[in-house]
Amino acid sequence: MRSSLAKTSRRAATVIPRSGGFSMRRAVPKAFAEVESRKVVWVQLDANNKNAAEREAERVWKGLLYEWERKRVQGDTGYQSKLAIARALAKKHGVRFLPAEEVRKLPQAEISDRTMRAFSVIGDVGDDFEAAFLGVLSEPSHKLSYMFEAFRDEFKYLTANMSELQKRRLLSDSCNAMTLMIDSISDMPVSWIDAEDLCKLVLDLKHRVPSEWSSYNTVRVKLLRMHRVLSIGAQRLRIKLPFNLKDYLPQKQDDKWRPAFTRDWLQQKLLAPDALVGLALEDRCLMLGMVNTGYRPSEGVNLTRSAIRLDCSVPHILIEPDGRKLKTRNAHRHIPLIGVSLEAMRHCPNGFPSLRNDAGVSSRLNRYLMRQGLQETPEHSLYSLRHGLEARMIEADIEERLRATLMGHAIKRATYSHFLPLPLLQKALVLAAL
Repeated sequence: MRSSLAKTSRRAATVIPRSGGFSMRRAVPKAFAEVESRKVVWVQLDANNKNAAEREAERVWKGLLYEWERKRVQGDTGYQSKLAIARALAKKHGVRFLPAEEVRKLPQAEISDRTMRAFSVIGDVGDDFEAAFLGVLSEPSHKLSYMFEAFRDEFKYLTANMSELQKRRLLSDSCNAMTLMIDSISDMPVSWIDAEDLCKLVLDLKHRVPSEWSSYNTVRVKLLRMHRVLSIGAQRLRIKLPFNLKDYLPQKQDDKWRPAFTRDWLQQKLLAPDALVGLALEDRCLMLGMVNTGYRPSEGVNLTRSAIRLDCSVPHILIEPDGRKLKTRNAHRHIPLIGVSLEAMRHCPNGFPSLRNDAGVSSRLNRYLMRQGLQETPEHSLYSLRHGLEARMIEADIEERLRATLMGHAIKRATYSHFLPLPLLQKALVLAAL
């Protein structure tokens, strides 16, 4: 049994000497207030020394959490069990299980037949047969937290081809989004949520971010994450959501392009001698590798020795899944190595093993660029290296199909092979490389 959506403390239980022995004192998590009336639990322990008492306290605490969680979801678990029985009985008697509202839409003759069969079956007559033939099954209160639990039940199937870091990020982002939703409109059943609740949710999200552009992006991302959790949870529970969160996405006021580093700035600042002084070798090579390849930071940190191919007629890197999920299908590609990016990979022929599971690489390098005065404008970031390459390719009048292939973008035209020849890509990339 997994713990609830609400966060529970990971600190060790508090063990206190009491009445000649030891007792455990611990606050009850708010998530279990509906099944545990106490605010704080005291448990007398049997151990006669502090180390043994601490071990016993952890075992007792895990047992309490398990029991509270079992009580918290007992009603919904019962519903799932009844639903499974109803489906099995309907199938056994050659009838398709339908919810009550769908049964009412059937022709009158079929409704009468189902009603007669529900109340005339010899043996085992009762609620199970009413549910099987007539779909009479009381709905559980599918609270938002329970929807998250259903989403998490599907998690292993959703993340089968993801890396451990991608899994952690997805689960954390989804949990944070649902926590925001619950904080805004409370942990209510989804059937109770109306337009007024959803408008309040959007306003609460907007008030968290002062910048208009940042607010648009933040609210949009959070709502889409909530939509993903609720949609997958509803699919898991075989229920229909009474609303669509996508209908509440904020309207974009104007376009804002991500800035690209210009050729002059790169040559005079970022690529100047000693410009990246104080930066660790792998961080420096990761950054310089982006200049002429345009790989995404997440693609760069996951390069392995087998994906960096230096001893061939056209040195190149291969962006491939390799135990993780790529951002898009088009991200699977090979990119010739030229100029400063080739030199960077020669210094790091095994890739960037120390950065592979570091979720904060981009943030750390962005802070470095800001401290060193290497941002062309305050809006420029590490990702601007990727956009800089694309801008230079446009300036060089490189054909759209070649640009899309090198950047890992989709292109709205027929494609006849997965990888274009490396010499062709190299010839195009030379025009934009530094």
